[in-house]
Amino acid sequence: MIKDFSYLESLGEGEYRFDIWIPPNSYIVLGRSKQETEDINLEYAKMDKIPIIRRITGGGTVLIDEGCIIIDIGFRAKNRNKTNDLLLQANTFLVEKFQSIGIPAEIDPKWPDIKVGNYKICGSCLGIRNTLFIYSASILYRSSTIEKIEYYLKLPQRSPDYRQLRGHKDFLTSIDQVSSISQAEIVAVLKRDIQDAFQGH
Repeated sequence: MIKDFSYLESLGEGEYRFDIWIPPNSYIVLGRSKQETEDINLEYAKMDKIPIIRRITGGGTVLIDEGCIIIDIGFRAKNRNKTNDLLLQANTFLVEKFQSIGIPAEIDPKWPDIKVGNYKICGSCLGIRNTLFIYSASILYRSSTIEKIEYYLKLPQRSPDYRQLRGHKDFLTSIDQVSSISQAEIVAVLKRDIQDAFQGH
């Protein structure tokens, strides 16, 4: 897990660090500027003792658990103009991997989401400090995670056009609903190919 920018200080210009992991438990993760009272059903989260943490990247509030796959990419750029390049490059890599295993994923043109049809399957965000970048993406593997999202999280105040004001259960999908590939197999594919995908960029 790339927790903060201190993990990236040793990177030279153009160098990356990668981490692909599965959360061991349920967590609610607030975006850098998000508020608990606006995004979380706090009564339920506190009653069930769900840890609430804040990440250093932007984006919305998410729930992650054992049914997710998290991809963290750290990068030191020559300058801050690489922002959109890294986001697009990382999301394109994920879409290509999904497509290679038979999942018809695509990037939403106006939002940093990866979707299957009209359903979100992966969200991503970016954090920047000087020339250091942290990209993070959360892939929904198990449909049971969506049930938790529906229960613990309120509807976001901002959302992409393609959401069309749908609730979480009607907006989200998971890999186990569209493919028989195992979670371990997906992690193996991502770990196998991620370094080669970013070398030389």
